[in-house]
Amino acid sequence: MLRHVLALAAAAAALAVPQPTWPVAFEAWYVSDYKRTSGLYATDSRAGVAASRITFADGTRDHLCSAFHNNTRCEQLMTVGGFRYLYFPQVKDCCKCCTYATGTYECGGPVGPRWVSNATGNLHYLGREEVLGRTCHKWSVAGLVPAFPNYYLEDTQTGRPCAIDGYNYLRRPQPRERMISISFRWKA
Repeated sequence: MLRHVLALAAAAAALAVPQPTWPVAFEAWYVSDYKRTSGLYATDSRAGVAASRITFADGTRDHLCSAFHNNTRCEQLMTVGGFRYLYFPQVKDCCKCCTYATGTYECGGPVGPRWVSNATGNLHYLGREEVLGRTCHKWSVAGLVPAFPNYYLEDTQTGRPCAIDGYNYLRRPQPRERMISISFRWKA
């Protein structure tokens, strides 16, 4: 009898849908096939900090960076003050792009754990997928355009993000320009 109960418990655990996690603070190297670039993704969403840095070896295919300079390195800095800055070190240019705190043109701020918490019920587990040789859990997450969901992939062993695949555009949203695939390689 006990053997059957243990077998049923093990089977139920194997069928349980995993819940995603998003680190409150981390940094990782990424490669974006769609944007044809790579860089560093660093974020800290702790209360009182809420800052991020995203670097692009070439910001040409990013909708914010490309509005100012193309074929050059671009860094997006999201600050504690609620502003996103664009910095172009090779051409020595910087600008305050937009705010994620207030204003008429709001832009995204640091990504925190809430986006994968399923607070809206728009998160759906899709199974497992291989990313850079790692087995990862995959979820769809409804976002900006419901017809084009975002995808979050998380390493089954470590719980670290494997990839984000989400809606992106250069000037105006178009289905053929919808995806950015970011695959994370963790810094040593």
